[in-house]
Amino acid sequence: MEAKLLDRVNASRDERSTQASLERRLHELNQDLAELAHTATAVERAHLELQKAWVLLELDDRKQVLELARAVFDIFIENEQWQSAVEASELVYHCDCDDSVAALGMACWLAITYPVEPSTSLRILHHIIDETPDHSDGAAIAAVVAHYVVDLRAVGKEKESLGFLSQQTIAAVARRHRNIEGQENINIWMELLGLKDPDEFMPAMAKIIDTIVADRWWFDRDRLRARLPTV
Repeated sequence: MEAKLLDRVNASRDERSTQASLERRLHELNQDLAELAHTATAVERAHLELQKAWVLLELDDRKQVLELARAVFDIFIENEQWQSAVEASELVYHCDCDDSVAALGMACWLAITYPVEPSTSLRILHHIIDETPDHSDGAAIAAVVAHYVVDLRAVGKEKESLGFLSQQTIAAVARRHRNIEGQENINIWMELLGLKDPDEFMPAMAKIIDTIVADRWWFDRDRLRARLPTV
């Protein structure tokens, strides 16, 4: 009994310490924003506000998170700050609001289309997997796209570690999708679902994103596509 009581006391102390640390960080960010009010560019302010939104999410102030994330998202898109735009839309997803699922779809589109950090792309696509029913092909497609993106973008040790994680994700999705175990069976499953050829699974991913976002896009995809470099 005493041991359990001590555990609860320690957990409560740790929680208060974390809360105090977050509140200190929020105060520091508010000070930085106040000091830079007349000198910072819109993008510089947006990056600070993005950091503030992540802290507010930890403090469970979702109303403020939603307001900040949605405001800075437009600034990041206009200034081609793709990594930060993905993070801003991910914050909206975490707010459990009407736009959450659409925001996740937009984050996924940006994370696939632009050179976003592979770890971020992997995380976003994992959210898609989590939102997809166990027996839907959508989770399998998202898992394979995640592995493909990691393989294209990651290098060195990051490629090794993220590649391992993405392979494990494919295996986990195969298990939940059709109770499939073993690499040979997974390869057969992937062949049957068209998950070996990017020309098949990338268009399938695009359809999933279109379904998720529907008519809630916050930006003009055609305009962004027109700005993509040609090769």
